[in-house]
Amino acid sequence: MQGGGTLIASGAEILWDLDYKGDATDKAFAHEVLGVSYDTDDAGTTVVNGAGLLHGVGPLDFGEDVGAEYPVEYPDTLTSGNTTIATYDGGAVAGVLGDQVAMFGFPLETIGDPAVRSAVLGRLLGALLPDLGPDDTGTPVDTGDSGGTASGWSRHELPAPGCGCATGGSASGLGGIPLLLVLVGLRRRRLSSRVSGPVRRSDGDVAGDPGARAP
Repeated sequence: MQGGGTLIASGAEILWDLDYKGDATDKAFAHEVLGVSYDTDDAGTTVVNGAGLLHGVGPLDFGEDVGAEYPVEYPDTLTSGNTTIATYDGGAVAGVLGDQVAMFGFPLETIGDPAVRSAVLGRLLGALLPDLGPDDTGTPVDTGDSGGTASGWSRHELPAPGCGCATGGSASGLGGIPLLLVLVGLRRRRLSSRVSGPVRRSDGDVAGDPGARAP
């Protein structure tokens, strides 16, 4: 970022992890790099509405019933001095845009409608990298939006649900400016932070010790 890079970050537990539970370094990253602060732990909805840059796109629904590949637990609501570009049903802030960074409190890769997902990324790329050049194949990416295509980007399939992390795109034509997409479905540390003692599964076994049984 200090070298002129651009960042898109999204995840259901990023701010719970960094700002609410994190140490001073974690909090500084959230506030100074991502440009956001933790508001609440759970938006209580999977429906997100576009605003500002994303006005007219969507809804950005990440419910399993509309095609999300995995359930999103505890989508964070945000506070920020940056421009709001997405809100949850009910009005809480779901996504913001700064000069070099866009941040969302839910994983963008779980938006159920592929056309909406593509349109969101197309608009974000246009805003964050206005001078984006053609990619190495010369093939533009259809964003599914009325704005046409996001030239300079090849389509990259996201990995199977797990870490939820992905990078994509071509550096050609960017003038040396890197772009990092961090599409994170953070669910780590919640169990380790919130559960003490053995975890008992519904079948009565104690997690981590197949031979042990719940009393």
